[in-house]
Amino acid sequence: MQVYLPDDLYDEVKSRKLPASELLQEAVRAELERQRALEETDAYLAELDAELGPPAAEEQARAELLAKGADRSAWTATKDPASRGADGDVVWSAQEQRGYMRMHGLAKNDPTAYQYQLWIFDADRDDKFPVDGGVFDVKGDEVVVPVTARLPVGKAVLFAVTIEKPGGVVVSKRERIVLTAKPAAG
Repeated sequence: MQVYLPDDLYDEVKSRKLPASELLQEAVRAELERQRALEETDAYLAELDAELGPPAAEEQARAELLAKGADRSAWTATKDPASRGADGDVVWSAQEQRGYMRMHGLAKNDPTAYQYQLWIFDADRDDKFPVDGGVFDVKGDEVVVPVTARLPVGKAVLFAVTIEKPGGVVVSKRERIVLTAKPAAG
């Protein structure tokens, strides 16, 4: 096997007295290992898809936001019975003004009796009037819900989920707060 190096690269290797053959061997080994790792990852993902099915659109979009560097904040359950044992996180991109909530163990709700509502507390707004992040229902043990902020959010300092009447409210009395998540200071 012969390897071609452009003149400038050849001159640099020679002037530095680099061991070209050893460097090429290391680079080829590293590339082969990288390709094996990618093949193993693809096989593992195929097994997961076969076992669990492909990820839902919301889960995929949440993962893409995380990959782009969106902030992730863990939920803290309150003493409200609906949140006993609940956890998860909220992923929020201030740049894109969108996000996703993932919750596990939050009590299923009857949408004709009450619904959950997300509130986003913005450093640039009065705490009395957080931004409505959307109304949602919980039908299973784990749910991923898009955040639909009704107004632009400058700097999210707290996310809170409340229980409200069906359809939600414009201003929450905050009588039943079930989850809170505080973004890292930054």
